[in-house]
Amino acid sequence: MIRKIRKTLATNIGFALLLNSLWLGLPSVQAVEFSAPNTPPPGRRVGGAVRGTAASPQTCVADSQKKLTALVPKVDVALTSQNYPTFFWYVPPNSATMISFNLIDDSSGEIVYESNLKTSGETGIVSLSLPENASLPPLEVGKDYYWSFTIMCDRRNWQANPFVEGLIRRMEPSASLQQQLAQASAIERVNLYANAGFWYDTIAELANLRRSNPGDSLLTQEWEELLRSVQLDDLALEPLNPNVISEFN
Repeated sequence: MIRKIRKTLATNIGFALLLNSLWLGLPSVQAVEFSAPNTPPPGRRVGGAVRGTAASPQTCVADSQKKLTALVPKVDVALTSQNYPTFFWYVPPNSATMISFNLIDDSSGEIVYESNLKTSGETGIVSLSLPENASLPPLEVGKDYYWSFTIMCDRRNWQANPFVEGLIRRMEPSASLQQQLAQASAIERVNLYANAGFWYDTIAELANLRRSNPGDSLLTQEWEELLRSVQLDDLALEPLNPNVISEFN
């Protein structure tokens, strides 16, 4: 389902940001407006991205209103332009010692990447970048991939393990967009990706900016508005983990 995600900054907030930028001599920052692209449906439907946990009971997850959640818009398949994209989730308080990630070719069912990571109950918004190494080829342009992220509460009983899943598709940016990206500033790249419908690139670029500038209140505001614009309001204020998982054990 194709959706236009609207800009939600209030006028008074935008005016305040503009005044702050002028006072500091910095370029003004516009709220990110994400536009879901008109992509054809995937060859095999898996129900889109399940943003809330799909398992019960949650034997190692604290009883909380906020469940394991994928940071994705409510679309059938979200786009990336990257060979090795970054994924984001909200992980609630838990006592798990391991989490699991799987990436599967959605048309053939072939496992592309699977691995586990030892954890000490990390919470908040965490992210995983596919490792760039010889054993993992880059995502193919135009191909859909199914992914799943699981909190391993019980290795013997998979029904006790909270998980989320979704679809990702790599698409090649247009020549015009590539040229604009090459000449753009970091925050301009966020907006260019958002306008072109590349969700994974949008959130990854903005997350990188926040990690590099943890005290920047304008970037924090941008992050909050981006999440609210895709109806993840309850996670907008959750802490962003400063580290990116790049290799599983």
